[in-house]
Amino acid sequence: MTPALCLADRQYRMIVFDAGGTLIGADWPRVTKDMSNVAARHGLSVGTEAIRNSFRETWRDVLLGVIPDQADSPQAVTRFWHHLLAHTLDRASATSPRGALNHLAWRVAVDFYPQFDAGDYHQLIEGAHSALSALSDAGFRLGMLSNWSPRLPDVLERLGIRPFFETVVVSSLVGLAKPDRAIFHLVEELAGCRPHQLLYVGDSPSADVVGSKAAGWDVVLVSRGDPALGAASDADAVIHNISDLPSLLTPC
Repeated sequence: MTPALCLADRQYRMIVFDAGGTLIGADWPRVTKDMSNVAARHGLSVGTEAIRNSFRETWRDVLLGVIPDQADSPQAVTRFWHHLLAHTLDRASATSPRGALNHLAWRVAVDFYPQFDAGDYHQLIEGAHSALSALSDAGFRLGMLSNWSPRLPDVLERLGIRPFFETVVVSSLVGLAKPDRAIFHLVEELAGCRPHQLLYVGDSPSADVVGSKAAGWDVVLVSRGDPALGAASDADAVIHNISDLPSLLTPC
């Protein structure tokens, strides 16, 4: 599908955002340094650059649906991140013996995840705050729908963006997760909106675009310049960064 270049004529009543990768990123120098240190305590030598490159590849697998994003309970979120972090270490430590690697990678992932989930690594993606401010000032109602652990409301408060959102739906707190259309319908009920009145903004073709379209919503994909994500998507529009969103919703 050819992405629309302007969505201003759609008259949306609410714009609903994904969190991770769309508005919220991580302090990767700190993440990779601390993860490397935890790995070393378990006898696994992995460099910070290797971890970063491996995580980027592994996260793309999540976005494209190669690794399922399971997040409909706190336990499911924990299992998902254990698997994701272990897979990241598995890729980053390709020179280690394969059997020993898988065992050690899993132990490191389980050890590191509570530190990762605590929220201290999270930071706003460049342009996120200004985009939210511009849309709020333009009169749009804003909401959030995210596959995340129960800590997300605290993360939003710490990052200073919680007041922007009228509605915040967190998968692990409601027992549903994207791309299940039921969680999109829950947002509709809370917002008092019909599907055509809602626009979703996210970075995952498999969870965000598939789920939104199944629920009858329009959706904008934030690709961060990755052509594979845009090519795999049936989004109504594809933008490079969240900072591009306000101009997409201004009169053409």
